[in-house]
Amino acid sequence: MLFGIPTLAFVNYLHLLLYKKETKESAKEAFYKVLLESDDWFSLWRVNCTLVALHSYMNKNPVGYKMENKWAFLERGKELDIPVSPYRTDVKDLVIKHRNEEGGMGIHFFKNATVGGDWIIQERIYNSNFVNSMLPENAPLSTFRIITMSLASISPNDSFHENNIDAASTRDEIRALSCVFRAGRKDALTDHDSILFDVDMKTGKILKGSTNSNWYKIGLSNVVSCPWRTNDESQRISKHPDGDVEVTGKVIKELDEMLELVESSHASMCPDVPLVGWDVVLSSDNKCKICLLEVNLSCNFFRGSFDQNLYYDFLDESFATLSERI
Repeated sequence: MLFGIPTLAFVNYLHLLLYKKETKESAKEAFYKVLLESDDWFSLWRVNCTLVALHSYMNKNPVGYKMENKWAFLERGKELDIPVSPYRTDVKDLVIKHRNEEGGMGIHFFKNATVGGDWIIQERIYNSNFVNSMLPENAPLSTFRIITMSLASISPNDSFHENNIDAASTRDEIRALSCVFRAGRKDALTDHDSILFDVDMKTGKILKGSTNSNWYKIGLSNVVSCPWRTNDESQRISKHPDGDVEVTGKVIKELDEMLELVESSHASMCPDVPLVGWDVVLSSDNKCKICLLEVNLSCNFFRGSFDQNLYYDFLDESFATLSERI
């Protein structure tokens, strides 16, 4: 706080002034932005992580935090009749062999979590036709990251340490903040490698996309060559770069249903958790056209837009309440 952030802000000032050749006034404005009101996705992510870490610690780890465990989440979702990604219960163990390796190599054993093992066995889920229309060939399952917040988490009660939470009493205290379509890249295994398209929460219209891949560049040369911030409107795109596929302007007809699903799920599964990031799937499977893949409790907005007044008021009240208890 005292040395790291000011140093980073000053280095960014020099980077813009000397390397990017920006004006002194522009670099000075960026200095104050980083120092006093940094709003890049990574800074917001760290704030969210700090909130849930302090909240879980001060409240002796309420039961809702168990949902971070993928198996606990699926079990709880099935118990509450919430549409979660389907998993196999008819297989106890799997043996996976490479078709050509010999000498006991290339053979792997997996014990199903349903019988106490470590592995959740599922059939692959595929994107719906609508989602596929916005992706290049051989793209991975591409989800919608929706962030919800819980006003009920600010003053948790004793029931939050049990699995008998009254969802009806907390439903009105859940708000959806943002939605981002993570359009997977060609040949990627998951949508962690994706273009992030913001979604208008009121209309369901997909807005322009961007990426945060510049944050993951390694090597000393990238310290000065890659962009440090990608908030400029000129850096946003309307098409998926892998195949020049039009994305911006399309409307998610199921958005209201998706928002209702995540808000009601937050109320019934983990209202004691301040912020939850839901990975929502629109699939081609008629049995789970809309389902929840998993939750992320140390969640980030993936550069999605949101009601800043609502969010910062929530943070202020949450941290103030927690500070009183320290």
